[in-house]
Amino acid sequence: MATAPDTGFELPNAADRAFTWLYDPMHFPQPLPLLSQDIIRCIMTNAFQLETVFPNGYPFMKDYAPPPPTAEVLEKGAVRIWEDEFVPRIAAFCDRV
Repeated sequence: MATAPDTGFELPNAADRAFTWLYDPMHFPQPLPLLSQDIIRCIMTNAFQLETVFPNGYPFMKDYAPPPPTAEVLEKGAVRIWEDEFVPRIAAFCDRV
């Protein structure tokens, strides 16, 4: 049986071994250069509160999932927010362009 070569990668924090780390091949099919790694790390941290590591240039996100809905979404419901808030703004934008 063939085994993968040892890349020497270690998670930044040994306690992180207890978490699930997922790779997203649809969005990141190739290894990323260092600048792209910094950009993706910043986006994942600020937009999704996800820690990201890059073994061999491939991004792996810790506990990769969308953020939970806010209290407003739980109270009003996603469809009502979409129809009452977003659809009118999108329609107004389309009218302008």
